[in-house]
Amino acid sequence: MTSRLDNRDIFELMSAATTIVEASDLEAILDELVATAVKATGARYGALGVTGGHGTLAEFHHLGMNPEMVARIGHLPIGRGVLGTLIRTGETLRLDEISEHSDSVGFPAGHPPMGAFLGVPVKAGEQVYGNLYLTDKPGGFDEADQALVEGLATLAGSAINTAKLNERINELAIVGERERIARDIHDSIIQDLFGLGLGLQGLAMRIDARAAHELNATVDRIDDVITQLRSLIFDLSHPGRIQETAHGSMKRLLDRLAEPYDATVSLNMTVDELPESRFTDDLRHVVQESVSNALRHSGARRVTVDIDAFNELLVVSVTDDGTGFDPDSVVRGLGLGNLEARVHRLDGELSIRSEHGTGTVVEARIPF
Repeated sequence: MTSRLDNRDIFELMSAATTIVEASDLEAILDELVATAVKATGARYGALGVTGGHGTLAEFHHLGMNPEMVARIGHLPIGRGVLGTLIRTGETLRLDEISEHSDSVGFPAGHPPMGAFLGVPVKAGEQVYGNLYLTDKPGGFDEADQALVEGLATLAGSAINTAKLNERINELAIVGERERIARDIHDSIIQDLFGLGLGLQGLAMRIDARAAHELNATVDRIDDVITQLRSLIFDLSHPGRIQETAHGSMKRLLDRLAEPYDATVSLNMTVDELPESRFTDDLRHVVQESVSNALRHSGARRVTVDIDAFNELLVVSVTDDGTGFDPDSVVRGLGLGNLEARVHRLDGELSIRSEHGTGTVVEARIPF
């Protein structure tokens, strides 16, 4: 019997998956992919191995093992055993017990025991960039887990391609290759995203109507990413165009989030400039996650975003006039989990103040 995708928290899942596509920092994409896959499947451990030369792993991003465990193991995997099998075949591998596979070589001393295994290749274009590994899900992984993780891997592959092209832009634009890079984006990434959208629409046919609706909403978000890439192409082809300000970029994000809802989202931002790269990327997603939660779950008619700097701290507050909730009793789903992870990555602190009937204030205090 074919397993069906559970539509519990599927909107939050698809929102988290879209942050993978929208991330511009390669390290953030890889970390986001592992965290999202672990939370979506209920796996105890997750990792992303980036393939290097000679069929080995050049990088290994992992989640679930604390520093003491890592220290006891002594070194990260290099691509032997079942991990090596996935590198060689480039195909999904789902096992009820990893130790029973013919290529298993066991675990090194100090390594925690692991049972059920799901490995999915992550392709950037036509090339396998790495492999996503998930282990130790209670009861094992099923076909729905596999379909879901394969979809996340496809999203991540397109995001990785975009990030790699962004790196090329930063490295090569100063030597007059802007137009060629713009053609690369148009001919490669945009076509990949179109194909991804079609693939997700096909996946929507395998799930129930409510979940399919949410999945199709993610396809709409991918269309937004395509629109943003087209804007980037225009910027590259017209290098004299004025760069968008931090305020303008944030305002455009909020307008896009508010569009499907009968609510007003306003921005008060006293900071003129923000640091580049990963800081800005994570900060945008802190705002996006907070505002999206308010719009989707609180019934708010008004949401206000305040961004201010005080004594080397950037304070980001998202206030809504919605129904409110008890922060101590709410179940931490993917939305709040991703929000907390983003703020922690910025070495910041997150607080949530809310009561039933009084709205909610989400505040992040981040070293600036």
